[in-house]
Amino acid sequence: MMSLWTMDAGNTRLKLREIKNNTTQRSIIVFWHQVTPAFIQTIQGDRVIVTKVVNLEKLSALFKRFKQVTEIDATMIKNEFDFNTEYKNPKQLGVDRLLAALGARLLFKNDKKIAVINAGTATTVEIIENNTHLGGMIIAGNQLMLNSLALADQLPKLNVKSNATLGLDSISCMQTGLTFMNQGLVLALLKAYKVDNIVVCGGNTTQFVDLDPSINLIPDLIMQTLSLFSQKNKSI
Repeated sequence: MMSLWTMDAGNTRLKLREIKNNTTQRSIIVFWHQVTPAFIQTIQGDRVIVTKVVNLEKLSALFKRFKQVTEIDATMIKNEFDFNTEYKNPKQLGVDRLLAALGARLLFKNDKKIAVINAGTATTVEIIENNTHLGGMIIAGNQLMLNSLALADQLPKLNVKSNATLGLDSISCMQTGLTFMNQGLVLALLKAYKVDNIVVCGGNTTQFVDLDPSINLIPDLIMQTLSLFSQKNKSI
């Protein structure tokens, strides 16, 4: 039985999913410091479909565990799904961003205009109308912002935590600020681009949980899209 894996290699986390007979066998999310030689030995399959943000030596070791490695690029996405981008140079658009945009379009076919927020090390925003990616934004992620504020205030490294009440010390003030910054981003997208739907994905999705009940939270959107890609074209 052929073992297919999908892999999303981000700046902070490595996400893996093993698929057999179109059924997910296991899903793995690890931080890069956890990708040890012992961990790599637990991964093995016939082929892997990968989108990578970073080029790490550990990826090369992982790739050796598969008979076939296919890296998804913008051209493949356009050809398979007739999904276009107005980016000036599509090669400069991160494939993870394009996959998130495509995934939202495939899941919410009845919505004409969609905003996709990918909350990871960086927070990216994509605007999709019909079958076209119109462009986007790149913002420092919550943890990056919090680390910068903590460093400036000579505080220890802080964890992101939602807080919708006024802060009563430096830490809670920073957490409240981040919560309202995220909420402001959502409200601004609704107002400026008149989107029909907002989808949030990525490792820091939980920061958007209580902001607006109309938001669709899909943490593993990119992995879902990679799975759809593999099902559509068995030859890749």
